[in-house]
Amino acid sequence: MDIIVARYIPRAINSDQALDFARQHETLIHTQYSIHEMPPHLKSILRRSIGAVPECEDRFFLASVDGQYAGRLWYGWGRHLDAIGNFGHFEVLEKYQGKGVGRTLLKRFEQDLHHGACRASAIFCSTDSRWMVNICRTMGFRMVDDGQEHGDLFCPVSPNVPKNFKDFCCEYYQPSDKVYMRKATMEYRHELDCLLKICFRKMKLSYEAAGFDSFEAACHHAGQTRKPLYCFFTENGHCVGWMFQNCKILYPLYSESEIIQQF
Repeated sequence: MDIIVARYIPRAINSDQALDFARQHETLIHTQYSIHEMPPHLKSILRRSIGAVPECEDRFFLASVDGQYAGRLWYGWGRHLDAIGNFGHFEVLEKYQGKGVGRTLLKRFEQDLHHGACRASAIFCSTDSRWMVNICRTMGFRMVDDGQEHGDLFCPVSPNVPKNFKDFCCEYYQPSDKVYMRKATMEYRHELDCLLKICFRKMKLSYEAAGFDSFEAACHHAGQTRKPLYCFFTENGHCVGWMFQNCKILYPLYSESEIIQQF
C-alpha cells in the first residue's frame, strides 16, 4: 500500500499531484452532499479549499492510497502579523482507517508546523478523542484546562509567545483605553472562534450573538444577507471581539473602553 501526502495551498502554485488530490477531495464532498444539505463544517472546508477565503492562509495535507484520495488535515491562520491559527478538519476515509494514513498526515503537519513554514504565533484545536490528545501532546500541544483528558488544546509556535494558555491570554489581552471597530472579514476568525470563545467558556459567559454561536457562522450569514458585521481591535492591533446585529461579544477587560468606529 503506497501512502502519499501532498500539501495543497489554495490560490498558490501547487504540484500536479497536490492539485489532483484536491480535485478528488472536492469531488468527494460534492458527491456525498448537495450544497443545501452539506454540514456547516464541510461548507467551511470546501470554501477554504477552493480559495474563497483569500484573507486567510489555508494549508491542506491530502493523503492518497494507491492514487485514490484517502484523507485530509487542514490548518490555517489570518494574513496578518502575530496571527492565531487553528488546526482540524482531520479525516480519514473509513476504508483506509487503521492503515497508517492518519499518522502519516499528522507527521507531515508536524513537520510544517515546527520547521519554519507556519507563520502563526500559536495554534489551537479541539478534540473529544484521548488518542488525538496524546498525539497532539507529542507535537507540542498542551491542554487549555489542566487535568482534562480531552477538549481545547493550545500550541505555542513562535518562540516569543508564552508557553502556557493563561500567560498567553495575559499577553494578548492587555489594557487599552480605546478599541477600534472595523468591518469584519474571516481574517480574524481564529482569534475569535478559538481564543476568545475559549476565554468566554472559561469565564462562563455567553458567546452567542443574534442567534449565532460562532463568528464564522455570523460571517457567512452576513455575506449572504449584507448585514453589517464588525470586529473590535485594541491599540496594538489585537482582535478582541465582534458584533452582529447590535449584539456585542467583547473581552470583558474592554467593557469600559472608548469605542472608535473606523469604517
